[in-house]
Amino acid sequence: MVRPVEYKDVEACISLGYLMHQESHYRFLDYSAVKIINLIERSITNPDSVCIFVAEKDEEVIGFFVGLKTEYWFSTDSMTCDLVMYVKPEHRGCTAAPRLIKAYETWASGLDIKEINIGTSTDVNSERTIGLYKRLGYSTASYSFRKRA
Repeated sequence: MVRPVEYKDVEACISLGYLMHQESHYRFLDYSAVKIINLIERSITNPDSVCIFVAEKDEEVIGFFVGLKTEYWFSTDSMTCDLVMYVKPEHRGCTAAPRLIKAYETWASGLDIKEINIGTSTDVNSERTIGLYKRLGYSTASYSFRKRA
């Protein structure tokens, strides 16, 4: 089951966020539970700007998705983009990720936007994730590069 985040999910989201952080390219950065709490608060109090969905199995939160609405830097038109999608390793390959993405798309369809964007930057199963996005109708739109300071 996929549903919008609730206050009762704070601890589960903090834990899942930490698991994602430790598994990903970003593990060299600090992890802030306060940032997760603030995102949850924003998604509940301002659901037209931030969405957070959780995937549950047997009443356990096994994954989550965070998306936001923002304007293009050169226009007053808006788009949505994802900040993170994470599913516990033992639940990958089930329907949690596609259902989280579909919830995000449904949320985005209720907004005045021009595009729905999604990506991967964690270095966790990137090729598999790209394949999922393509199966769901997304096309490659950009390339991203990084270099540590």
